[in-house]
Amino acid sequence: MPQARLEQVARAWVQRRVQAMGVPTARIEVLLLPAARRPPDCARPLQVEVAEVAADERFDRLQLLVRCPGGGEVRFAARAGAYVDAVVARGEVEAGQPLRAEALGTGEQDLAAIPDLLLSPDQAAGYRARRTLRAGQPLRRSLLQGGSAVARGQPLRIVATGQGFQIAIAGTALEDGGVGDSVRIRNTSTGKTTRARVLAPGVVGLEAEAAP
Repeated sequence: MPQARLEQVARAWVQRRVQAMGVPTARIEVLLLPAARRPPDCARPLQVEVAEVAADERFDRLQLLVRCPGGGEVRFAARAGAYVDAVVARGEVEAGQPLRAEALGTGEQDLAAIPDLLLSPDQAAGYRARRTLRAGQPLRRSLLQGGSAVARGQPLRIVATGQGFQIAIAGTALEDGGVGDSVRIRNTSTGKTTRARVLAPGVVGLEAEAAP
């Protein structure tokens, strides 16, 4: 199987993941790592897919599964990057200090390696630094404290991932919550309620088995 096909599958997967996160564009890079094994011999076309990665996990190292229908399977590893403009600290920000707009700038960062990046200074409004930030350090949701990322009745983007799929659907928060909290939500199209983890202001993530 040509290396280019494996990299194409990985690149398409990364693009879908980025779009499911609400990011319209990113500079995507994929590098297939050397493998000790070759794809299995197969009389039928080989099937290729990317192993599942949870919605809130980094996706800079991917596993590609190459299968022969009814036969063997070989795993290949790939490095991936999804470079976007993200929020960085202009200078040092001491722990506990409010994150003011004048203290923030933007710079290219890898969303695949840091999936909880802030992509707009507006996303930092109302929050404080959980610990001291260095000049040029990217802001990520795990570095924020205070504030409420979702409020009861607020429209939400629900991100769900599973084996071979990634989707983003509309929902509504049924309770308040900060980044990292588990909150009750309602799927707008089905009316079904479930729990999801707050990933960012207005964004929550589901596992496949909890998809509404």
